[in-house]
Order: sequence, then C-alpha cells, then structure tokens
Amino acid sequence: MRFEDDEVVFDSGRREYCHAATIGIDEDLDPTYGYDGSFGAPFESPFAFTKEERAELANHMIALWTRYRDKE
Repeated sequence: MRFEDDEVVFDSGRREYCHAATIGIDEDLDPTYGYDGSFGAPFESPFAFTKEERAELANHMIALWTRYRDKE
C-alpha cells in the first residue's frame, strides 16, 4: 500500500481518494478518509474492500500507531 497525491493505492491496484494520506475507522469498523468523508461513491457499498485490502490497511494503521506509541 502506498499514497500518491490524494489517493491510497493498494497492492491490488485499487485506488481510493484519501485526503492528505489520512485514514481512520469509526466504531462500526467502517474506514473513513480525511476528517469528514468515507470511501466509495454515494449509494455504493463504500467498505467493500477485499480481505487482503483490509489487512493492508490494518497493518498500515497498526504500524503508524506503533510508531506513535514509541515516539520519544
């Protein structure tokens, strides 16, 4: 997974808008981008990531939070 401009690019090739490389999840485990939006087009299932894409995203988030936790 990598970030290009305002998109996250998964190893699968899937590209999603992601303002400033900011990704989060809400309490329902639905991923969101930036601070006020969700992935996907209106009326489309915005959280239809594959299992592999979810793992990529989770591993990325875990790595970031681990770095934050360990920051001196």
